[in-house]
Amino acid sequence: MIALVSKAIKEQKVISFMYEGTRRIVEPFTLGTLQSSNNLSLSAWKVGGYSQSRSSSDWRLYTFSKMSQIKVESDALIESRAGYRADDSRMSYIWSTR
Repeated sequence: MIALVSKAIKEQKVISFMYEGTRRIVEPFTLGTLQSSNNLSLSAWKVGGYSQSRSSSDWRLYTFSKMSQIKVESDALIESRAGYRADDSRMSYIWSTR
């Protein structure tokens, strides 16, 4: 699954996945190890799907171990997003970034 998400980041493709029981649709930007918890995490722009916390599109951080049924959405391309940083300071190690 790490390779699939990394490839989607490099190819600038939208992905969908199940997260805590609900479908999420995101533009993945950075996959890395989070400094605060040492968890593999995905920094992404939410474009669709359900969220208990907020319904609007914006930056989210997803714990990779909670993600399942990851699918690359074939013809969906990532847009440029304000606030993107390739050197995300929340990450102690970056596996993949745009």
